[in-house]
Amino acid sequence: CSEPGLGGDVNCSSIYLIDTFSITGTPLLTTNFCTVTNGFLYTQFPDTGSSTATLYHSLPYQFNVSCLSPGAGIGGWIDFNHNGVFDPSEMVFNFQNTTGTVQSRIFIIPNSSLYGITGLRVRSSDGALYSTDGCTNEFAGQTFDYMINIPPLPTCTTPVVAGTISGPNTICAGSWTQLLLTGQTIGTQVQWEVSSDSLTWSDLLGD
Repeated sequence: CSEPGLGGDVNCSSIYLIDTFSITGTPLLTTNFCTVTNGFLYTQFPDTGSSTATLYHSLPYQFNVSCLSPGAGIGGWIDFNHNGVFDPSEMVFNFQNTTGTVQSRIFIIPNSSLYGITGLRVRSSDGALYSTDGCTNEFAGQTFDYMINIPPLPTCTTPVVAGTISGPNTICAGSWTQLLLTGQTIGTQVQWEVSSDSLTWSDLLGD
């Protein structure tokens, strides 16, 4: 699904423009970009330089996005199955009420995603965007389409680098948070562990 048919605002004075979008640890970073295509705010970025990224299976990536309006909805999808449609199951982040500042979400690239050049879509609107809105015709907002690469994991080299974990030092009981591992050797297997005394550790289930 592509323009025409996605709708959105018709000029770059809209308050629902996507201000910035980036993926931490990759070159992808676009800022203050606006083009009118077929009468609506739509941009297809080239798969070069700061408008593309290389992502690997099973690794977590932090998606960062901001919108000029604190009341806009923003959503992102990756066409993991290469069917040319941004399916509901392919939504990777969703902010129903943006703050006007950068918001971030961590997503792990599924092992089921196909290798090769893959579509990535980021959309804004005047209201909430849901998983089913990857290809809908919106009354307001903007659509960005990127081409990213998902190649096979490279062969591990030794010695491996463990990487660095970032996140809050403390959280309240009953609440949740996100931890991000960066700088690790690509292709290594990661096992998260938990400890109540920093002496005895046990494996955590899941990714």
